[in-house]
Amino acid sequence: FKQYNIEDNDAFYTVKPLDDGGFLAGGNASTDEVYKGWLVKTDSNGNIVWNKTYDYGYAYAIFFDIISTPDNGYAALAEVTGFGAGFWDYMLLKLDNTRNTSWAMLYGGEGNDLPRSLVNADDGGFVMTGTTNSFGAGQYDMYVIKTDSLGKSGCHEISALPQEGTLSPSVINFMPQVTSLASSTVAFTQVNN
Repeated sequence: FKQYNIEDNDAFYTVKPLDDGGFLAGGNASTDEVYKGWLVKTDSNGNIVWNKTYDYGYAYAIFFDIISTPDNGYAALAEVTGFGAGFWDYMLLKLDNTRNTSWAMLYGGEGNDLPRSLVNADDGGFVMTGTTNSFGAGQYDMYVIKTDSLGKSGCHEISALPQEGTLSPSVINFMPQVTSLASSTVAFTQVNN
């Protein structure tokens, strides 16, 4: 049993085993209603090897997934609000092996876009899944985004490289590509090579 905390209200929403026996965990650390994204790496005994918070000032960031990448870095998927196109948007961060942000991309529309899962794609890019009410048939629909190795999807992007406490994203509007599956709708975003 291990307990971790750095703020008043902290939570992990994902944990992933690593080849070295350790773990990656992601979530948020919050105090006074300010949610900072929080990433942690532990050894096989649960001792913290490193931990880092990502504070974007007035914006909330909650990590729902983190993965190792083939270049010995990491990619992390967060739900963010306070900047972007809608109330909640996807944020994909590519981190180098020292946990510094190499690049960040935001994705979404005018509604709520709620990310939950991230995997490495065979071509070096990433695939993110979650739900959206910005696009699709109504209420909440599945939302799958495929990117290249730099986070470019060609659709629903809100380009930004968040810096600690400052953001100036520019919005890029694209029409969604929607494919119907039985009674559900899936909004797909894909890089066209």
